[in-house]
Amino acid sequence: MSCRTSLSVCLFRIRLLVMSNRRRILIGGILLPLLLFLYLVRKNDSIRTTFFKTAPIEWKDERWMPRNQAYPQTCQQTAIFPFEIGCPTKCQRARGHSKETRYQMSLNWSFGQPKHFDHLPTYYNKGKNYECPQTLIDNFIYASDTIAAQASARFPTIRVKRQQRLHMSLMYMCCLFQNETDHAREIYYDWVVENRPFDFTARFNKLECWKERTNSVTNIIVADETTQVTMMGLYRNLHERFEREGIPVEVPRTDQMPFHITLLGLHLGDGSGNGTPEDDIDPYLGDIYSIVAPVSSRMGDQWAGPGRMHITHDPRPPVKAAAHTNIKIRKK
Repeated sequence: MSCRTSLSVCLFRIRLLVMSNRRRILIGGILLPLLLFLYLVRKNDSIRTTFFKTAPIEWKDERWMPRNQAYPQTCQQTAIFPFEIGCPTKCQRARGHSKETRYQMSLNWSFGQPKHFDHLPTYYNKGKNYECPQTLIDNFIYASDTIAAQASARFPTIRVKRQQRLHMSLMYMCCLFQNETDHAREIYYDWVVENRPFDFTARFNKLECWKERTNSVTNIIVADETTQVTMMGLYRNLHERFEREGIPVEVPRTDQMPFHITLLGLHLGDGSGNGTPEDDIDPYLGDIYSIVAPVSSRMGDQWAGPGRMHITHDPRPPVKAAAHTNIKIRKK
């Protein structure tokens, strides 16, 4: 009897061991790979878009949707033309003050200096504190070098203007009178302090060429639509703040380029936008597009690597107001 009891106990323990091993197999063979897959989906946008269909992005208010017309198979153009540093070269407000210089002030996130990235002494200067992935720096330099080399080889008369600092602008305040600049600067600083901490992700999914002036094209790394919606929400809040403070916004962001990182410019003549008819860049737009489009296709949505760039640092308010009209250029 005792022997049978012992055998029964042994068989019961064997059965428990088998069941336990089955649980381990279930966890190790099914559950762990599933958890790994979900982790990769969270980290990698291309995997997410391949396996899961996402709903289209909805703009909550159509008044704040971009209003630029799309130009297929060529460079794009801003709704208001010509532009310079995000602002019109001639201001419409206060036409009676035609001899008074107008000023521009911008608010942007800084991501380091690609040209000197390998030679800067600290992570702070390199932009590491700005959550700027090494992949973005490498792709930025690759795209800039590729377009510059091909444009210079195909169009000897075109000058290349490299972007010295990698940044993404939230807002351009344009056509300010000199006596408005101090108040505008205070609004920028107060808004940044009041909206801390900043915490959002940015992803870039295409490269575009934009004709900003008669003789110049600007090439930009464009943020994807999710990032556009996020950035426009921040912009709207700041835009409405300026309006409440009595400072009109000459050109809303909806009439400007989409949110982006500027890559480099291509210029004919002196690049001032006031060139001769021979400096008209229109005949080159299709060819410039043919250089830019393959680089955009190669990069896809991987400009910053497999995931999005996480931004938590403050945008940088302007220290000075810069003159941007074509009258007398001076600094305040």
